[in-house]
Amino acid sequence: MPTYLPCPACRGERRSGHYLCRACWAALPRTARSALSRRDHLAMTRLRHLHDQLTAGVPVHKIEVSR
Repeated sequence: MPTYLPCPACRGERRSGHYLCRACWAALPRTARSALSRRDHLAMTRLRHLHDQLTAGVPVHKIEVSR
């Protein structure tokens, strides 16, 4: 049975292991989704950038994550 957690962007439900809910993930710019999907030594840094921007109130569709 999947575990659900609050989405950090909209407070809707997201599945455990996912950064955002499906709607917010789809609203991210393609470059941000691509960067966040990479699993390498910079993955946690990219996730931190996502969370920092969400905390600062940046709208999901304007989030920039690279590297």
